[in-house]
Amino acid sequence: MLQAIQILNERAGAQGVGRLDLVEDRLVGIKSREVYEAPGAIALITAHMELENVTVERELARFKRAIDQRWGELVYDGQWYSPLKRALDSFIDEAQQAVSGDIRMILHAGKATVTGRRSDTSLYDFSLATYDEGDRFDQSPGPRIHSALRHVEHAGGAPGRQPVLITPPNPAAEDHQGRLWGGRFEASPAEAMATLSRSTHFDWRLAPYDVAGSRAHARALHQAGLLTDDELPAMIDGLDAAGG
Repeated sequence: MLQAIQILNERAGAQGVGRLDLVEDRLVGIKSREVYEAPGAIALITAHMELENVTVERELARFKRAIDQRWGELVYDGQWYSPLKRALDSFIDEAQQAVSGDIRMILHAGKATVTGRRSDTSLYDFSLATYDEGDRFDQSPGPRIHSALRHVEHAGGAPGRQPVLITPPNPAAEDHQGRLWGGRFEASPAEAMATLSRSTHFDWRLAPYDVAGSRAHARALHQAGLLTDDELPAMIDGLDAAGG
């Protein structure tokens, strides 16, 4: 690690990477302007974060971002040996089990820009995530999707209130292939776009849960004082109308 930092301090530093000018909140309660130069650290952190992006599962990655923030605060405040910091260390060690691989970067004009990622433990699969005709992802709703929908149904909306089901459009009413553009173009779009439009039935199945989540969001905004007593019912009425 020391050798990597020393080499990157020279290479990244020569390109102006790692110059930080910021205002900090000190432990004693005052604000201070600080200027740092940490080219090696910034380049390595940037590379490591990109490796995490392709190797760490989504929910774990989301939670770790909050842990990273708290870990940094503890270290800044000198709490290196605190019980919380040791506990966070254990979490981070576990979260990093699959983080390994290679990163390609361009160091130029004050920026460390990642241009390539490779890992034997990568969760990224181009054939599952491409928008091209070679997409192999099965978008048909399976048991896992049904389970997720049941969970959202119980969690969303007001207590005791079930989301209103929205009737999806009838593909047969569009054209003989069920395409949503139904005669609006002289020539049909690419087959990849046709496949996408035929999958919109799944979006319509999710619509009532989106509306239920918006109702809950509106009530939270009202409790926070961001919606008035008059605005809340008007918004709920609008969502009810949108939900059928």
